[in-house]
Amino acid sequence: MAERITPDTFEWDLYYVEHAQRYEFFAPYCKGRRVLDAACGAGFGSGILSRGGADSVLGVDLSAEAVALARERYGSAAVRFRTGDCEALESLGEKFDVVVSFETLEHLKNPERLVEGARKILNPQGLFICSTPNILRHSLAPGNPFVNPYHLSEMHLADFEALTRRYFRVQGRYYQDESPAYLRYRALANIMLALQNSRVWRLETALRKIIGKEIPLEGDPLRDLQRSVPGDYVIAPLDAPSDKPKTYILVGEVC
Repeated sequence: MAERITPDTFEWDLYYVEHAQRYEFFAPYCKGRRVLDAACGAGFGSGILSRGGADSVLGVDLSAEAVALARERYGSAAVRFRTGDCEALESLGEKFDVVVSFETLEHLKNPERLVEGARKILNPQGLFICSTPNILRHSLAPGNPFVNPYHLSEMHLADFEALTRRYFRVQGRYYQDESPAYLRYRALANIMLALQNSRVWRLETALRKIIGKEIPLEGDPLRDLQRSVPGDYVIAPLDAPSDKPKTYILVGEVC
């Protein structure tokens, strides 16, 4: 099992925009260049980079199932997919101008192998664009009992940056977070969920059904409120470390 989003699922509705925004934001860095999308998952990001002007994109993932889906949905003359280990990128036997790897490091037993491997397969002046969750926002948040079983190597920002600097010159520091509007919508969705699970709501629904005055609801309003849409997330330069952002993103350049 792995932590990835797949088209036509509820998780896709929840998280696609967040993941796609990273690819869309950094697509200009890839324009006219040969790109590796390391841990491409279902392949939608590789397609975004290609449409954004990348000369060619190779998507690599450890899961043969994910690669098969990616080929079916997003494969083209300019977008290839193959199985591969992100802890052994040099085994691909190819060179690239940009290596993109979003939300991958935390899933690896030895994340340094990905960063070191990216350095080995990049051409001179090549770019390494990488993101990882903010550990202070997630596992170490006060009172947060949730431990993600798929995250093997969560890092503080200082550790993430120190690891990247061992192999690259960091030329860009960014964060990604929910927009204030999206946070308000999520709060409303939580209120609706609590209301729907309450005894008062169930009693009122039953009474309305008996007297023929049910509240007309089209579709699934709660699901619609939870679905992500463009504008729900923002990416901006990171001026100082903070426990607020959801994700950190670094851009490293081959020295």
